[in-house]
Amino acid sequence: MLILVFIVLGFCMMGIEIWAFSARASVPADALHSARSRILKVTHWLVGCALALAAVTVPWPYSDDVRILGFPFPFAVFERSGEYWLDFVGPLTLPALLANFVICLMLPPALLKAYVRSRPSGVRPPNTVHAV
Repeated sequence: MLILVFIVLGFCMMGIEIWAFSARASVPADALHSARSRILKVTHWLVGCALALAAVTVPWPYSDDVRILGFPFPFAVFERSGEYWLDFVGPLTLPALLANFVICLMLPPALLKAYVRSRPSGVRPPNTVHAV
């Protein structure tokens, strides 16, 4: 059941990212080139890289003898058999791994764009100067 919840969450994350990147956000041109804006963009990409690496390398316990690799789409299952761990992979391992990486990499920038798109058009980001 938990795996199904994660898969649904993955598709929801994909929907948010598609929505956020589908249209150009209305941001004043001077806000795009400010130092604060560049630092914020770089920070979001770095957080995205960290999330993406964690999504494809950190296993999560499903039970005492089962570990699952991949978030939100599981792509490998490890099961303890005696003192050894057996791995179970399939034909969707590589596509799921790539989907996990891309979804988690793009999530922080997508959330930032979704936030910018959701603001009323007359509201400017803080600490920006509006050119007349």
